[in-house]
Amino acid sequence: MKIFEGKTILVADDDPGNRELVISTMTGLGSNVKVLSAAHGGQVLDILARRNADAVLLDWEMPVKDGFTVLQEMKAQENWKDIPVLMYTGVMTASANLVKALEIGADDFIRKPAEPVEIIARIKSVLRQREAFKARMQLERESAEMRSLLLKTENDSLKEQLNNYLILLSRKNEVLINVRDRLRSGESNEEAAAYIDSLINTENYWDELFRQFGRLDKNFLSSLSRRHPDLSPNELKFCLLIKAGMGSKDIASLMNVTSAAIEKSRYRIRKKFELSPEEGLEKYIFAI
Repeated sequence: MKIFEGKTILVADDDPGNRELVISTMTGLGSNVKVLSAAHGGQVLDILARRNADAVLLDWEMPVKDGFTVLQEMKAQENWKDIPVLMYTGVMTASANLVKALEIGADDFIRKPAEPVEIIARIKSVLRQREAFKARMQLERESAEMRSLLLKTENDSLKEQLNNYLILLSRKNEVLINVRDRLRSGESNEEAAAYIDSLINTENYWDELFRQFGRLDKNFLSSLSRRHPDLSPNELKFCLLIKAGMGSKDIASLMNVTSAAIEKSRYRIRKKFELSPEEGLEKYIFAI
């Protein structure tokens, strides 16, 4: 009978004799089993408004409010809808009544007169079902939290990989730009400078960048293109780098342009986005 330990059972029956029989049966299960009683349906709702109950044994035919009405009101209340309810009746015993009660949300249906051992067994059954349901829901919540944690960990890892990749490309271009500019200081080195320039401007790494970014945010570029079909390929790249968290200096290196060109690009993109002076470009892009 461990299932009853610490439980509170509400017994509702307008017949004092029936009510006392169930109460004495339940209290005999252990000192820490609490039994609440109600003589009519109105008292049931009053008690539930003040006390918690783990199960309700609910007589169908009662004054003030009958058990079926109480069942309907319980299932309509967020705080009460999950409390197991056993309908208990000697009058409404037809199969149609059983179906009616179960459809509304009753967990079981007991016909009077019932032996105390049957009442205990049926209450025990619904308590076990409810605990199994709670355990399953807890497991599902924990599984969902674990999936969410794994997804966050994977996203964080992808962000870190993407950021490292972009920084690596930025530093590579910085070195190549520096070498190119030094070579161009001498006329004989113009051919080598042109070759380095071709390395800086290669499109190969953009394919890899798009692939990695697509793993992190599959819809960004397509959503951006739908909103602003007039953006040029370079402007799309510019927005992608902002979305990836790159600063203006790194963007300049990656796109092989000057800081002044970056500012011009920002101005053109803001104009196409129709942003007011108060609206931030980064905030707008991050929201897509």
